[in-house]
Amino acid sequence: MKRIIPGSKMKEVDAYTIDQVGIPSLVLMERAAYTSFFYLHQWYEKNSQRPVLILVGGGNNGADGLAIARMFFLSGIQVHVLVLSEGKKSEQWLRQEDILKNLGFDSFYYNLKEVNLSAYDLMVDGIFGVGLSRQVEGRYAEAILAVNDAKKTYGTYLAAIDIPSGLDGDSGKVMGCVLDCDITFTMGVYKTGLLLHPGCQYCGKVVVCEIGLAPKAYDLWDETLYTYEEKDLDLLYKRSEDTNKGSYGKILILAGSETMFGAAYFSGMAAYLSGGGLVQIYTPKNNKEILVDKIPEAIVSTYEEDFAEKIKWASVIVVGPGLGKTKKAKELLEMVLDAKKPCVIDADGLNLLSEHRELMKKLGPFAILTPHLGEMARLQNTSIKEIKGNLLKSAKDFVKDTSVTLVLKDSRSLVITKNMIYINQSGNEGMGTGGSGDVLSGILGTFYHCYKDPQIAAAMAVYVHGLCGDLGKKKYGSYSLMARHLLESLKNLLDDVRKN
Repeated sequence: MKRIIPGSKMKEVDAYTIDQVGIPSLVLMERAAYTSFFYLHQWYEKNSQRPVLILVGGGNNGADGLAIARMFFLSGIQVHVLVLSEGKKSEQWLRQEDILKNLGFDSFYYNLKEVNLSAYDLMVDGIFGVGLSRQVEGRYAEAILAVNDAKKTYGTYLAAIDIPSGLDGDSGKVMGCVLDCDITFTMGVYKTGLLLHPGCQYCGKVVVCEIGLAPKAYDLWDETLYTYEEKDLDLLYKRSEDTNKGSYGKILILAGSETMFGAAYFSGMAAYLSGGGLVQIYTPKNNKEILVDKIPEAIVSTYEEDFAEKIKWASVIVVGPGLGKTKKAKELLEMVLDAKKPCVIDADGLNLLSEHRELMKKLGPFAILTPHLGEMARLQNTSIKEIKGNLLKSAKDFVKDTSVTLVLKDSRSLVITKNMIYINQSGNEGMGTGGSGDVLSGILGTFYHCYKDPQIAAAMAVYVHGLCGDLGKKKYGSYSLMARHLLESLKNLLDDVRKN
């Protein structure tokens, strides 16, 4: 599990490490520069014999760039520095400049027109860093656009220090224009702006560099942000020999309608393949025969049977895949909410909430909601554009009002509770296909029972679901990836986890 912080909080982390722990700022800067240089030097040795260009602003990100320039210079590699700032320089910047000049380095340029951008295989971005809070304009914008054009034209390898210049470190918004980097060396922890769209599209590979920042500094605020990596599959719930089918949940899936059985199938199969003990699908009677044929392990019950008894039977209830928005569907959803049992509300369950807003008052911490952006816009009575413009705030406001665990599905899905935010990095564009969300709902149902904690269950389910998509893409490609392939990948993924 990797921590994340908003880019704007890095000043507090730095200040705590320097003032409270006593690590000098110059030490942190040297470590930041060296960890970046170490990787870049390896790349350079394999790929180039031409000069390196370092682009710097006048702040501490620029000072990092100057330190990297020194390391290239001392290693015998020709390096040039393009200084874009015309104003006041930071104390650290001036110190790094003095060191360079004392070593005899004199390859400074102060005008973009002096530099032939076609002459470099490697450029390093030290212009703004995470402190950017305004639109990029003037000579900075001119330089960013010119460097991007050189990368596109000449295949230049572009590396960013901490964050590509032009990105907002908190939201990932593009502040006018942004450098399109191949790799980003971010210091200490991930920044939210590196993980959210559109920012993550401009970072390339993100390398988190350990530079000695104080771990306690990340606890300066109440909110915890994190992301999973592949090694975190160790956190997957364990199956013990001394257990039985009841140990892994009784998952009741309220899904399917008179004209749709596929969603119920995908959700039910995913619940079983992710380890569910017993799965019962409650659906209109015309779906029973085909579901019994497709999932003989499942209990298939119909609307003619007492739903109150089914609720008593269940340990977790999944509501919504292919359900429709009939009066009957609304009544069944209301019964689930009144029972206050652990539940996952997806698809038409969410649409019913947005159409019958009095039901929203019945939500609480027992519920996991899984809207995509369109469903989220309907739940909040706003537009997709408004939500995408401030994704984290929209999600946090909804959670504050409802106390649910929110899974906001997007190209970078979020899992949010009142004091925790998970940002998912697994998954791909091929998962934008019918049935993909139904598979997630089934995984969530099983994981909710097995973890008990809805936030942990939701984060791990979203991560595993994305990994299934990544495995499926490798085999079938993003154009041909289908929900059935996610089920296949789910089996293979969990089998590999068990073996390892």
